[in-house]
Amino acid sequence: MNKELPLYKLPIILYKCLPLMPVNPIKRIKVIASYLLAQSKNKHIEFSLPISGEIVLRIRENNYKVINLKNNNIYTVFNNECEEEIVKNVSYSKNSRMYEEIFEVDLKQKVIRAAFYNGHHPNLTKASYKTRKDLEKMFSNLIMSSKTKTVNAQRYADNLVKSILTTIKNNSSIISNRDCAIVKEFVEEMHLNFLKKSSKESIILTLSHGDIKQDNIIQTREGIILIDWEFGGFRTPTYDYFKFRSRFPHFGKEYFECILELVANELNEKHPQSELSKYFRCFYPKYYYLNLIEDIELRLKQFETRDFAKDINKIIKFIEESQNELLYLRKLSEVKSS
Repeated sequence: MNKELPLYKLPIILYKCLPLMPVNPIKRIKVIASYLLAQSKNKHIEFSLPISGEIVLRIRENNYKVINLKNNNIYTVFNNECEEEIVKNVSYSKNSRMYEEIFEVDLKQKVIRAAFYNGHHPNLTKASYKTRKDLEKMFSNLIMSSKTKTVNAQRYADNLVKSILTTIKNNSSIISNRDCAIVKEFVEEMHLNFLKKSSKESIILTLSHGDIKQDNIIQTREGIILIDWEFGGFRTPTYDYFKFRSRFPHFGKEYFECILELVANELNEKHPQSELSKYFRCFYPKYYYLNLIEDIELRLKQFETRDFAKDINKIIKFIEESQNELLYLRKLSEVKSS
């Protein structure tokens, strides 16, 4: 918290900062009490930043988010190690209207000024009808508003596999030989399966958030806004859908089929002859293998750069679940063929 703020103002400021608070008012008061207790215990920790705000969140070493509730701005203060990653992500900001709105970038002071969306994180374990409709619109907006890139399918898949193998090699001291072998074998099998179907064609990519989860979604009166695009990049158009589906299976298969149908119909209506429209008419199971490779590549990138993701067992579990899903799809395909 800003040390210049009077103590009596802190609960009010925290109460008004919706993304940090539960929707339930009683739970919100309990969370505020826990924040104030933590703040009272850490009064001796002080640091200066080049910009001002009421609340500061430390992301990692010399990397902070500063919330200014007066002007609804959020500032990212980054260090030299983050600069390349930050600049890359800022370059993506003009590629989709779903991207956080960035107003100003100061590379000299290493500060980014962006819009602060003061809404709640939706409870995705018990999503309401409105939340489900907002999520459908979110996926549609991600596709419809994104710029596209066309790349050679084999080259794109090869680069993903190369990135995966490099990350495994670089972290071989903390990943067992057994786990390395499981990841390599799975990725190489998915790579081969994909190339059998798509090696000589081009593939379309759209801007992907990469990490859609409750903490990265803000639900406002205008709908859903995605925040924290640190793992953003151009990927296959169904990647975010694929990732979200694997995280929230309790939404049910019918709901996810509805999302695909919504996007496909909207594309067919507005851009019937586009490559993007063709992709949604034929992507299963052709691009499912590629979605799996993309997900392993991103999971390993998080494993390498984020403390919260340094658990190779989660990647191994994901591979096991994916193998079961592939087995189910193959059996389903055999039944339809017969």
